[in-house]
Amino acid sequence: MRPVIRQPFKTRTTEELMALLSAVATAILAVIIIAMLYFGREIFVPIALAILLSFVLAPVVGILQRIYVPRGLAVVSVAVLAFALIFAMGSLLATQLTQLAGDLPRYQSTISEKIQSFRDTKAGRGTLERASDMLKDLGREIDKPKDAASARASNSIVSSNASGSQAPVPVEVRQPDPGALESLRVSKEDLPPEWLGEHPVLCMAGRSLIDEAAAIMLAQLSTAHGLAARVEGAEALSTTNVFRLETTGVAIVCLVYLDSSGPAHMRYSVRRLRRKLPKAIIILGCWVKDITPTALEVLRDNAKADLVAASLGEAVKLCIEATRVEDQRQAASKQETLAPAVA
Repeated sequence: MRPVIRQPFKTRTTEELMALLSAVATAILAVIIIAMLYFGREIFVPIALAILLSFVLAPVVGILQRIYVPRGLAVVSVAVLAFALIFAMGSLLATQLTQLAGDLPRYQSTISEKIQSFRDTKAGRGTLERASDMLKDLGREIDKPKDAASARASNSIVSSNASGSQAPVPVEVRQPDPGALESLRVSKEDLPPEWLGEHPVLCMAGRSLIDEAAAIMLAQLSTAHGLAARVEGAEALSTTNVFRLETTGVAIVCLVYLDSSGPAHMRYSVRRLRRKLPKAIIILGCWVKDITPTALEVLRDNAKADLVAASLGEAVKLCIEATRVEDQRQAASKQETLAPAVA
């Protein structure tokens, strides 16, 4: 086993002892200074701020002295002005904080409503689908021939024959009248080239889900009468979303509102759509009960829209008239009428 060799204790020199004592004294002094600053912060912080403020205000005092203002008066004036500005900023900040605290409940309710509406989006879509189905039923009722009188006449004839032998009643067979919008139906072959896109009609909601339901109704009617249409919600009209809007093949835009309480919103919406679709026709649909034609024209003029409609049927009629198909039909019918006369 290897023996352990012990080194003799080496005595420290005077210089090493002095360096050690100096390091310990420096550490103790730093601890004392930090403790003084911590426990005396209520005194030292105002003194430090006063020193900083004096450095900031010294140039202003110097400027006043150059224009022969006494030093004492210059110092007092600058100090009073500085404190007045500080107190004014403090009072302004306190006022803003008080107003913010008063508005917090309103902000909370608004945010809660937005979150609730976002959660109810799925349910809202179901409501819109039900509204679309209702529109289809209404469209079938509108286009249904007026044969109620003929049915009543047939029932009366059957009942009279059952009661006894009477004189025969003459019957006249007539072609049933077309529905209100049946005569406006168009086919894709008759449409001009700019209307041959996948969805030439774009129906956009103005502000709310109810407006979107009305836009869906309009799109269903337009598609049923030969003009394919698609629907965009009100969020597509925002500044960021309107430039991402898909507009390929769109020839006409129907902006739908169920109230006339937001003319400024109508104007901004039409302006954004005009920037995105400079060549498209913009129809403002304002479906308000008992609105006068003069009020409709005022809304159209303020919004800078091309056309205005007060009902679903009128909007579909304007869309079909914009295709010029009816004019082409009338011109062709006129030529067919004049052809035998020329021959």
